[in-house]
Formats: sequence, C-alpha cells, structure tokens
Amino acid sequence: MLEEILSGLNDKQKEAVLAGDGPMLVLAGAGSGKTRVIAHRIAYLLEEKHEPPYNILAVTFTNKAANEMKERVLRLLGRDSVPFLWIGTFHSIGVRMLREDIEKLGLGIDRNFTIFDRDDSKALVKKIMKEEGVDDEKFTPQEVVEYFSRLKRSAETAKAKGPVLAMFDLYQKRLRESNGCDFDDLLLYTLRLLKEVKEVRIRYQERFRHVLVDEYQDTNDVQEEMLSILSGRWNNLFVVGDEDQAIYSFRGSEVRHIVDFPERYDGARTVKLEQNYRSISTILKASSALVSHNTDRLGKNLWTDRGAGDKILFFPAPSDREESAFVGDKIRELSGTYDYKKIAVLVRTNAQSRSFEEAFLNRRVPYQIIGGLRFYERKEIKDILAYIRLALNPFDRVSLLRIVNTPPRGIGKTTIAEIEKLGEERNLALFQAAKAGIAEHLFSPRASAALSDFVKLVEALAAKVKEQKPSEAVRWLLDVTSFIRHLEEASDLLKDDRIENVEELVSALKEFEERERGDMQTFLERQALQSDQDELNGKAVETDSVKLMTIHSAKGLEFPVVFIVGLEDGYFPHELSKGNEMEVEEERRLLYVGMTRAMEKLVVTNSASRYIFGSLKERRPSPFLGEIPAEHLKLVAGITPTRKSGWGDLFREGSRPAGYGGWTDAARLQQSSSDSEFRPGARVHHKTFGVGVVLSTEGSGDGLKVIVSFSRFGKKVLLARIARLEIM
Repeated sequence: MLEEILSGLNDKQKEAVLAGDGPMLVLAGAGSGKTRVIAHRIAYLLEEKHEPPYNILAVTFTNKAANEMKERVLRLLGRDSVPFLWIGTFHSIGVRMLREDIEKLGLGIDRNFTIFDRDDSKALVKKIMKEEGVDDEKFTPQEVVEYFSRLKRSAETAKAKGPVLAMFDLYQKRLRESNGCDFDDLLLYTLRLLKEVKEVRIRYQERFRHVLVDEYQDTNDVQEEMLSILSGRWNNLFVVGDEDQAIYSFRGSEVRHIVDFPERYDGARTVKLEQNYRSISTILKASSALVSHNTDRLGKNLWTDRGAGDKILFFPAPSDREESAFVGDKIRELSGTYDYKKIAVLVRTNAQSRSFEEAFLNRRVPYQIIGGLRFYERKEIKDILAYIRLALNPFDRVSLLRIVNTPPRGIGKTTIAEIEKLGEERNLALFQAAKAGIAEHLFSPRASAALSDFVKLVEALAAKVKEQKPSEAVRWLLDVTSFIRHLEEASDLLKDDRIENVEELVSALKEFEERERGDMQTFLERQALQSDQDELNGKAVETDSVKLMTIHSAKGLEFPVVFIVGLEDGYFPHELSKGNEMEVEEERRLLYVGMTRAMEKLVVTNSASRYIFGSLKERRPSPFLGEIPAEHLKLVAGITPTRKSGWGDLFREGSRPAGYGGWTDAARLQQSSSDSEFRPGARVHHKTFGVGVVLSTEGSGDGLKVIVSFSRFGKKVLLARIARLEIM
C-alpha cells in the first residue's frame, strides 16, 4: 500500500508525506501539487501509521478544495467513505463544533442557529441604521458590515466608538435574538469554545492527534489561534502554503503566520516544493523574478521540465477601448486553437470588466463573469431558502421579514410594525409575537387571518422538513404557496430565468440527497458557506465561455491562456497601497498569482489613458513591469511611449523586450515614409468603423494593407489607398 500512496510523487513531496511527528511547514510554490501532498499524507497516516480517522483533522478555505481533498484520499484508499474523518473549511469545522456545544457559551443561541450570509447581515444593518437614524449617505450598509467583520476578525471591538459601537452592539443583539451567527461569529464562537470551555478544549485536543492545513498563508489571527489550540496536545501541526500567494490581508489574513512558522513552533521542519507542474518555463521565470523583489518571504527556486514555450506578449494600448478591442481580437484569434473555456481574462477590480464585456459582445465572444451574483444570492432562491430557515429556526428575524408577505398574502407594513412592537414590549421573537397577537386578537381581522395562514404554513413546513427529503419539502412549499405562479404573473423581464433558477434549486437538492444523503440543515450550511471558487466547481467551468474575473477570484485556478489587463500604476500596485511597503508587496504577490494561473500563454496589457469615474485620465505603466526580465517579454502592436510620458523609462537601456524598438526617441520615430505612418500602435480614424489601432501592415505602395482593430467592429484588413484612413 505504501508504494501506491507514494506513486506519482517527486522526492520532496515524498519527504513531506513521510515526515514523522512534530510541526511541519511544507512551503509549496505555485502549481507544485500541494493539495496532493496533504491527501497523500492523510492516506499515509491512515494506512501505514494506522491512525484512526477519528484522530485526523484537515482544514482548508473553500468547499471545492475540501471536496477535492476528500476525493483524493478516497481514491488512494480505494474506499467509498472514511467515517469520522474531518475534512472541511474553517467555517464548516466551526459549525460542526458549535452545533454540538454552542449552548455552553451562554449566549442564548442554541444548536439550531441560522447562518447569516453577507446579504442577510446587510439587510439587518440597513434596518438598524434606519431605526437609529444613521445617514446611509455617510456610510453604506455594505461598509458597516465590512467594518463589523474587520472588528471581529481582529477581536478589536473596543476600537469602535460612538454610533458605530452602538450599532455593533445592537447588531450582535439582533443576531442573538434571531438565534443566528454571521460568518465571523462561526470562527469567533468556535475560538471562544476552545479557550473558555475546558471540557470542549480537552476533548478536541485529545481527539485530533494530527492537524493538517492547506493554504496556510491565508489564515487570520482567529484561525491561527484555533489551530494552535487544537494542535496543542500532540504538537502535530502539518501546514502547507506559499507566502508568495498571500493576497487576502483585506480579509484579515497575515503573511507573517507562514513566514514566522519555523520560529513560532519549536522543532518545526521545512520542506520546499519547488517543481512546478503547471506553467511553461518562461512564465515561471518571469513571475519568480517579479516576486523575488519582496522581502517578506522565505524564498524558493521554482523550476519546471515543461520547456520554455512562448514569450509573454505585452500590448501597451493608447486607451482602454483599444486595450479591450485588442484582447477581444486576440481571443478570437486564439479560439481557433483553444476552447473559449480555456481562456481567462483577469482584472484587478470588478469595475474594469465593463469595457471588455462590450468588446466581447461586439465580437460575439462568449464570456462569463465569475464572482458576480452567485446562484444562492438570487432573490427567488433566497426567498425559498428563507422559508426553510424560518421553519428550522423560528427565532430567525431576517428570514421572517423577508418572506412574511412573499408571495403577497395581505400582510402589510402596518401589521409588520405592530408585530415588531409587540415583540419588543414582551421580549418575544417575531414569530412568537405574531402567534401571541393572533391568539389575543390584537390585529385586524384581515391581518389576523393572513398571519394565521402564514404561521400554519411555517409550522407545517417545519414538519415536512423533518419527515421528508429536502427536495420533496421544497416541492411541497412551492405548491402550497403557488410560488411558480407568483413568478409567472410578475412583470419581471427575468421571470423565465427566475423560474429556471427555482427548478435548478430543486435539482440541486435532489443531487445533494443522492450524493450525500444529507438533511436540509446540512444543505443550508453548505450553500451559506459557498465561495466564488466553489461556484466554479460546477457548470461555470464546463460552459464554453471566456472567464472574466478578478485575480483574487482566480486564485487556485489554472487556464491554458491568461490575459492580465490594466498593468498600470494605480492598479498594480493599487492606488490605496501607495506609501505602505507591506501593501505594495502584497500587490506584487497579487500579480504573481495572476501570472502563475497561466499554463501555456500569458498576455499582459495596459493603457496610456483610461476613463475613471467618467473622466479621461492619463496612466503610467505599472512599475512591476520593469521587474520582469525583458528577455521573457515580447512587445506586440501598441503605442510608442516617450521618456516624457514616463513609459520610455519602463525598461533599462540594453534591456528591452523583443519588438521594443527605439521607444525613447519620439522624434526619430516620427521621421517615416507614408507607408510607415501606419506603424503598429498608431491610432487611425475610418469614416465607417470609427477609431481604431493599427495592429500590423502587409505589402507596400498601392498594395499596402493595414490591419486595424476597431473598438466596436473588431479586426479589419483595409487597403490603404482606398480606405482613407486618417492618422490621429
């Protein structure tokens, strides 16, 4: 069995898998097979060291990664399941612990608590802001939720002052009254259990003889403390990560956790995984040279046996429209070799995607935005799941307010206000207040009748959820509420899509039943803890369309062809990171992560001008471009920068990318024949097609053909003597 477990591993991977007890850091470069190492390590512990599954805990950050890890372990062991083996995300592991013991914290929250996702939290904050008379123009509910999240992640609630602190306290009070926890509470309450309840702490410390962690560089202080406590009894903390891919400080992650690991854990050993299985050598050398400029790293020398491959194409555009037009044209060109789904366009911020969407639509390039509105965030899906959540947890205030009159049943704002007032006066949850008001005839006859029907519906649904399979309970709910008819009768241009989404929900429940035989509570936990990358685990990957996403959303993914756009100062590094060297280093890591998503071809672009908040702004190239060795870059058609603009100093004299030419001598470049006026990168105007950028030329004299990319009409081949192109 040992031979099978070690099959396919290189020497360093084997060293990590076979390591003895004690703390262990596996420093795993991009594309070096880190998830494989954890899966094989678990199989080794189970089969060769005869560790009971009950004594092993493996933690990662996304459900997708956790599922891949489970599947790998099962394949290695040749089994259908391994009972009592815990593999999951930090949040899902926290939920399991809290479902067992949250009552021991004395918070007034029981094990049937509801998980509030970000939208639920925003809805609650919005209501609190209205009640407290807080001006939403001063800060939005989204900003307040993010601020609360930062306070919780850093456990620094004492820093909140004034109205924000009052809102925070009220927000936490409302969560408890709803028998609910938000995402950050799942970790905070788990940590409190481990720290404050000795019985719970000892139970899990004794149980988990081996704690294994994937993507360790992404841990925040709360998660790191959880790991430290859980591994405190046996000291077998096995972590895998890459300090060069630490890009989530805005979520509270701390790169110092992985950089300082050897000093923080006595006797810790380090194994470096430096063979890359993903990218060609050119991409690997270029990205490694870039990130080597960081100081906050342990360092490694990545290598690959895949060969050099093509140089990285660099297109400096005169404007954002020409940039997106070039990307659209290049993708159409590459689609002859690669399926669209093999191509990704990576942006620094979501706002950059608009011009590329327009270019793709004009060229009929199928595309898909990843990280937009996910399936379980759509209104009709959240409405249905709110019914289920309320049935499982009658204290859930947010869910009740969401669906008490959806579909419309004659329960208006006045009645809802009366219920809320009654609840506050008697210290009752809204559902109990509604029942009390009905019993005591405190509402109008019409409102009482409608509320009575609603209460009976929720209680009947609670019984159905316990008695029936999840898909059957939802089918019953859809039927008894006439939910589909409600969607059909709506004057909503997207109603057909909404109906399809509801049908897809039933299909998802059916698939969940067959795959995992889980109950409704488990299903709700899974969907509540979904991430952008988890969404890519399904149909999104299979759809033959270009994937348009931020680099943050692309982490953990790989594509044969990758475009990284907007390589300008202000995006890389981002404007907000200026003046903070630690943040600039993270920006450099972010670009490194984007580059190492590419397997075979990498194209980078930027623009000399861009519309930002409605104003045309001049842009300077990213200083990171100058940190990429010029021998790995090939300049394609684009602008001809000058030293005055700042673009001419991008590369040192004698260190130009292929195709660079004499960028710094603008005067010499302007001394050209009529043919060379149409040099690559020149902007031209056509009376029919509008403004475009010259990509290349063919022939000369009367036979001169000019290949132009127009922002709206794509690539055109024009005969210069009759096209009447005007040089701009």
